[in-house]
Amino acid sequence: MRHIVIVFIAATCCLTSFTTRISDSETAKIQALYKAYETAVDKKDTKAILSMLSTSSKQYFDKVLLLAKKAKKAEVMQLPLSDKIAVLTLRHTTTDEALLAMNAQNFMMQSMDKGLKKNINTQNTLGTITIKGNTATAPLVVNGKPSPVAMTFVKEGTAWKYDYTALLNNMNQMMQMFAAQANNEAFLMQMLQGINGKKPDATIWNTVMK
Repeated sequence: MRHIVIVFIAATCCLTSFTTRISDSETAKIQALYKAYETAVDKKDTKAILSMLSTSSKQYFDKVLLLAKKAKKAEVMQLPLSDKIAVLTLRHTTTDEALLAMNAQNFMMQSMDKGLKKNINTQNTLGTITIKGNTATAPLVVNGKPSPVAMTFVKEGTAWKYDYTALLNNMNQMMQMFAAQANNEAFLMQMLQGINGKKPDATIWNTVMK
């Protein structure tokens, strides 16, 4: 019996050691991905950024851009608040001609220039990474201080990808304080005016595609 217990303990230790090595390896891959992502954003390397985004993230940019081009007012007003703001911001800050010609890659870079890209004076790193199956999360550390923003990564095949859509979901949860105003048109117009100082008019509901 004692021999069996000893064998069991030894096997457990080996398994724990093996699991730890795998976890450390995956954590290192995620850290490397995030550093590469930050570098690509700084350099506005669209190709590199796209290669590091999750499938759902790339689909998000396609979806919002199409909505900005063709969604009528009633459809826009039914969107989650973050999507609603993204669609209306595109219309508010882009000419009809530019919006019609825009592709998802252009939209992605424009979004980063206007808010997704880190401030030039900040130093962003990842906090402790927690891995559960094919999903990993880590708090974003800004200038050495933990922030309320959580970064999420998903494993697609054998590679980890940055999941921007998870950040949007977190933003929607944080925006619940504005839930009562989400369908208030005056509130939305005020938010848009705060972006560039220009007061939106009824053309914000116009589409550039049928």
